Amino acid sequence: MARHVLVTLADERFLDPARQLFACAHFNAGWDGDLLLLAHDVPDAKLQPFRERGIQVRECRPWLEVDRDDVFHPPTVLSKFDVFGTEFRRWENVVFLDSDIMLWASIHALSRVPGFSAVCERRPLAGQYAERGRDPQRAHELEDRYRLERPAFNSGLLAFPSAVIRDDSVERLRGLYLRYRDLQAHPFGDQPALNLYFRGRWTLLPDFYAAIRDHSARHFFLPEERLRMIGKHFAGWPRPWDEESPYHAAWLENLARFEGLDARRPQAPRARWSRAEVQRYWLELRARRSLGLAGAAARDAATALRSTPAGKRVRYALRRVRERLGGGGP
Repeated sequence: MARHVLVTLADERFLDPARQLFACAHFNAGWDGDLLLLAHDVPDAKLQPFRERGIQVRECRPWLEVDRDDVFHPPTVLSKFDVFGTEFRRWENVVFLDSDIMLWASIHALSRVPGFSAVCERRPLAGQYAERGRDPQRAHELEDRYRLERPAFNSGLLAFPSAVIRDDSVERLRGLYLRYRDLQAHPFGDQPALNLYFRGRWTLLPDFYAAIRDHSARHFFLPEERLRMIGKHFAGWPRPWDEESPYHAAWLENLARFEGLDARRPQAPRARWSRAEVQRYWLELRARRSLGLAGAAARDAATALRSTPAGKRVRYALRRVRERLGGGGP
């Protein structure tokens, strides 16, 4: 058995995305640990192709009864809590990836993180609980116990040593979800409960391990095509399996490579970033964000100043100076 494991979750509808992810991890990222599928209510016959390729399967049964499936976050994602079950202690490190992720380079560094690590979500924890008006009393309890203004992480990529798993981790995660689910922006989202459970105990990973759609432009003031990526998380539409996606051809190519996957025979990664390269690019992106925010703040301040009486007086004075110097101007 390997010392680390890469896990994804899928129900019957998401088996193809899971196949694509495993092929990406094997052939592009050169993953040299175990591969494991959390299968949420999947018929056994459809799991056999995974087992034949050396991918371990852990079946997880639904634990929450629902009468709707037309939601952005289906109840399937709540089975993600199972990755914190005590059986995962048999590995030293665990990496969980959502099945709507694509990879282009090695993610081996994620199998050596010293503590629970994830990529940042671009809204604070308060944004995870956008429906607090539904139950003011429970919302007051939530706000009193937790600092909702703090940054949150995205649960599409989770990397952690198995030492963070406690005997009751799954039960506690389910309990947090059930206690505050009526306040969630998405009724079946796993991310809010995970953020409450690991509050103050998570380490930030660089975005390029699982870049989220539009984050490069909004967060780093950088067009998406110019952002170098180890992995990309397609958390919105179009998904890479949609024909209109610019990543559709690459996704289909990865999916086809699943047929030749043998998890017992690790491959060399398509590319490998050195530790120095990761650190250098991360510093570059953070500097770009700081400069972008400073520029945006300066522009906003100038716009606000021009609209104030003081700002108008300054503009009038500058115009008079230009007129006296013969510069004219409006």
